[in-house]
Amino acid sequence: MPVPWKSLDENANGPLRRIDVPDIKSRSMTLCQLNELRDYLKRLCKAGILKHDDCTSNNNINDTRISWLDLNQYHINELVIKKIIKKNRSCSWMELVAEEEQQPDTFISHYWGESFRDFMLSIKHHAAHIRARPDHAYWFCVCANNQWKLEEELGHTLKESPFHSALEESKGTLLMLDRKGEVMFRSWCLYEWHQTLEKNNSLLIATGMGLVGSALVSSGPYIEMVNGIQSHKAVASDPRDQRRIQNAIAGCDDETQDLEMITRIKSAKDGKITTASDHSFHNGDAVVFRKGFGKPLVLIEDEEICSKKTYYVKVVTPTVLELFQSSDLTTPLCVRGGECANIVANDYEDKCNKWLDEKKQSFSNLDECIKGKMRVTRDGVAFTYCHPQDNLPHPHNRAVTLAQLREFFQMTRNRYKRETWDTDKFRKCKKLYDEGKGANKIPGSYIEDRTDFEWENLTWYDIKYFIIMKDTIKDRCSFKEYVSKQPLRVQYHFTFPWDMNFSEFMAGIELLAEARKMTDNTPLVLFPLAFNLHTDEYYNDDYWKEITGACESSVFSGDFFRTNPLRDLSEAMSLEKPTDLMCGTGILALLRPFE
Repeated sequence: MPVPWKSLDENANGPLRRIDVPDIKSRSMTLCQLNELRDYLKRLCKAGILKHDDCTSNNNINDTRISWLDLNQYHINELVIKKIIKKNRSCSWMELVAEEEQQPDTFISHYWGESFRDFMLSIKHHAAHIRARPDHAYWFCVCANNQWKLEEELGHTLKESPFHSALEESKGTLLMLDRKGEVMFRSWCLYEWHQTLEKNNSLLIATGMGLVGSALVSSGPYIEMVNGIQSHKAVASDPRDQRRIQNAIAGCDDETQDLEMITRIKSAKDGKITTASDHSFHNGDAVVFRKGFGKPLVLIEDEEICSKKTYYVKVVTPTVLELFQSSDLTTPLCVRGGECANIVANDYEDKCNKWLDEKKQSFSNLDECIKGKMRVTRDGVAFTYCHPQDNLPHPHNRAVTLAQLREFFQMTRNRYKRETWDTDKFRKCKKLYDEGKGANKIPGSYIEDRTDFEWENLTWYDIKYFIIMKDTIKDRCSFKEYVSKQPLRVQYHFTFPWDMNFSEFMAGIELLAEARKMTDNTPLVLFPLAFNLHTDEYYNDDYWKEITGACESSVFSGDFFRTNPLRDLSEAMSLEKPTDLMCGTGILALLRPFE
């Protein structure tokens, strides 16, 4: 693999490290070095050098190129770090590219599965916020740890781990919130946030869109993720780490407050199991097996040991065990396999759940502290749900803010959970609210073909009848007028078909908001919310032309083989309006590039 750092002495055994840094907390990466790594990885992705293999693919997809958008730190570790740094001359990535020790200024708490593109965008937003110099040093485990010697470097206790020492040395922590919120369920990340707050260090939450609480991220999915944090549900790959971290958060001694007897299997041979350490098992102890790191390598009679089945232990030596099917220890099992499984006491889950109930206040306190770090200003976000006395006469002044659209999505999802939406109810709503206007008529096949109303299958047709027309029938107004008295002039105008998937549409909105750097107060006109569906407004071409003429940018999504989208697209192009094409999986920009 090509390496751009000329000073490295690369040969058949791999490149030589530049420096030797035995103190792991001093293996930080500067902002400049991270930008160099980003550019290097971008080039590897563009050249098609990085491809899925057995180490990085969960779907057995081999020889498939990894795009820059999909590249994560699991890929980077297996396909870059371990390919460049050979096992027989191993070192951390930082020791490969740095020229001296680099003390941590900021500790990064993150999930390896996050897109590295988003990871670097988060660092960019953080660096701009604190006005970081090029030598500002970030500590994160992928580049700081020697990935070939993790067992040696991670230590036996939390306080011996490099994470703890780097947290102690750093001046603040940057929490990288990924798009799926996976980081919120990682025990090690919870420990890092807990330690940061215990030290009264700064804790900032960053996303690819910006810092949480800033104008760019003060509503929407990221805020919902933080508000939904439940630290007691966080897990770790190794249950021993999970137990120790839970003890630390609850204020217990992580060395003495054991909830269960647990050890990692080192190997299985000669029909017996060798454990990784000396544990005080007794004859007849009931145990179960749990897979470690997702590798089911311990086999019994060619079948994977399953955690649902209970086995019984006979102690041969303190570190060698024999398994039996019955508590009288008369039916031994034929054990074959390898490493990386966990053996735990059979009542492990019951004990953990009981203990968590007793200590829940400690975890609730941590949750509230994390939520408090958002510092979100909610001005202009909430709907007022008024009954308007004076309607807004022109649809181009009936824009909703991005924050209000997000709240509409959340409100719709909550009502879907509470109410029963099915074909019969849809027919009744349509019969009650539809006044027979041509463009509002739904094709009969749309109703007849519907077999379910699952959330992920809902379209704007469904939202129209179950939410919009139902709520506005009394006042016979647009939904915008129903929820807000204030006129708001359009900035972005959206054109899409009624049968577009509602969830996919909102996913596209979030991608567009990120690409265009929209703030919470960005005005958007969506025709289902801006037009009075109880009148003829929807069919007035002059209103559509007014909206297109008044907007700063037009956004098109869905099927273009329809009259209305083609009409609006033609009008936008004739007026030379900046135009974007949007879908739930990406954005294609026209006339102007994304920033």
